[in-house]
Amino acid sequence: MHQWLAAIRHRADPPLTQEAALAHAGKQSRQGRTPNQPQPKGAPPIMAHRTTTTQRTYLTLAEVLAELDIPKSTFFRWKATGQAPRTIKLPNGSLRIRRRDLDTWLSEREEQQAA
Repeated sequence: MHQWLAAIRHRADPPLTQEAALAHAGKQSRQGRTPNQPQPKGAPPIMAHRTTTTQRTYLTLAEVLAELDIPKSTFFRWKATGQAPRTIKLPNGSLRIRRRDLDTWLSEREEQQAA
């Protein structure tokens, strides 16, 4: 696997630590308690959530362009020639790309390492 491809696939930031979650004291978590309240026995831990491009099901065109480090014109040239990942056109005209479609598309383009 190319180094740039490996870097793209593993670009996600690590989740926040428990201390970082506690820094947001006063904010309610999904469990309905604040981070500075004691955790009930058997309750899942409080974790602050980050939204990253790797956790989203659908990516915007801008996110895909940034991840692939290509200009918009290159993407639309690939799309016109059938070489781009599958896209979804929304009613407002904007495009979305499924994360799994992008990952599959990238996997199909991996070059074999020379022996």
